[in-house]
Amino acid sequence: MTRKLIAVSTLALCVMSLHTMSIFAASLPHPRELPVSPLEFKPPVSERVVLSNGMVVHLLEDHELPLFSLTATVKVGSWLDPDDKVGLAGISGAVMRTGGTGSMTGDEMNEKLEFIAGSVEVGIGLRSGSAGLSVMSKDTDVGLEIFADVLMNPAFDEKKVDLRKNQVMESIRRRNDEPGPIARRHFKNRIYDGHPYGRIATLESVDSITREDLIAFHDRHFFPKNVILGVAGDFERDVILAKIEKAFDGWEQREVVADPPAVPFKLESGIYHLEKDVPQANIRLGHLGILKKNPDVFAITVMNFILGGSGFTSRLMREIRSNMGLAYSVGSFFSAGQELGVFGMSCQTKSATTAKSIQAMKNIAAQMTREAVTPEELKTAKDSILNSFVFQFESSRQIVGQAVSIEYQGLPTNWLELYKEEVSRVTAEDILRVAKKHLHLDKLIMIVVGKAADFDKPLSSFGAVNELQPEDFSAFDAAKAEATK
Repeated sequence: MTRKLIAVSTLALCVMSLHTMSIFAASLPHPRELPVSPLEFKPPVSERVVLSNGMVVHLLEDHELPLFSLTATVKVGSWLDPDDKVGLAGISGAVMRTGGTGSMTGDEMNEKLEFIAGSVEVGIGLRSGSAGLSVMSKDTDVGLEIFADVLMNPAFDEKKVDLRKNQVMESIRRRNDEPGPIARRHFKNRIYDGHPYGRIATLESVDSITREDLIAFHDRHFFPKNVILGVAGDFERDVILAKIEKAFDGWEQREVVADPPAVPFKLESGIYHLEKDVPQANIRLGHLGILKKNPDVFAITVMNFILGGSGFTSRLMREIRSNMGLAYSVGSFFSAGQELGVFGMSCQTKSATTAKSIQAMKNIAAQMTREAVTPEELKTAKDSILNSFVFQFESSRQIVGQAVSIEYQGLPTNWLELYKEEVSRVTAEDILRVAKKHLHLDKLIMIVVGKAADFDKPLSSFGAVNELQPEDFSAFDAAKAEATK
């Protein structure tokens, strides 16, 4: 009986507590109604120094952790590949690291870095090359010596060259396996048709690359005035500058590399289909974009966030995935660069809803050009973009990286402050204006990879269709087999 009374009393107290809490909670304002001060964030600023050899250095001391990092951004890229040797830049970047230097092999370098828990990485992309060093601050001298040696004196060991070529050629043989990479590759090829940015490496182009090609490529494009260094972490300013000067002493200058050719702004619509027996269609729609220096870039950033760049809060995701149930993955992107970027929308949907998904994507994008976005959409987009801004400066390495990137792209030195201010000023009218100006929905490149027989409507319902053929490697392989007999 006593236990029952205790249980009843406890239950009564719980009910009373819950009732009291509900009354208290009801009196509180909704979190959205709470006053929030505007985000005020001013990241630390790195120092810019020009060394005696002309190399630019951005540096920022940070003694919180005993870590040291050094990055090099190099004005180089695959756009410099000769037409018959597409793939040269990427292989050069990889083998600069794996092929060792004049003083140590790649394997010896691996052992030395492993012993100090350090890393040195090198890579060359479409528009720039990069190299990075990360070590404990006590091992700065060792790491800097290796890093400078890799940048200045790569040996391009023949065996490592052959290994990397074989790896790249195997990836080429396998690049028809997945529909997503196929769609991305052909989309880029059609958007940048006739420009170095649109080229695709082949087995023939990679096979023709020699060690001598790599040496010549490095000699032409790696020199002090073509490099911007970023230095961050636990160091003393004057000491590290003296060490960097000494490490790169004697590095011979070359003629500064020119910029890539301008991308002509041309809008040529086209529908391209590549047949692949898969249960889903992979879709890409888009056209050329803008330069990053275009003053409309800020309104376009907010517009794209609302259209499809923000994941689950975007219109494309909300309508096509959540409301219509047509796709698991759908979104948009609007890149801007030193040359013209790209606007695009992408979607993966089951074959039986291919045409329906394409039409839905076009309709949702078209709505951006006819009606102003809602106040809620505008606020969510601007708040999300500005609030995520602080996460680009979580470490001294990120801060220095931002400074290096801004200089490399030729942007104003106050770009970060300008970015915050301009995004905060974007209005619904601005978004409608840039959507009308920069979304050319009657001039889209459409790439569809999938099984045409299973589509709900033929792609020809959108216009004339160009059939793309998957790459055939048999002729090259047969020729190679014959040559080795």
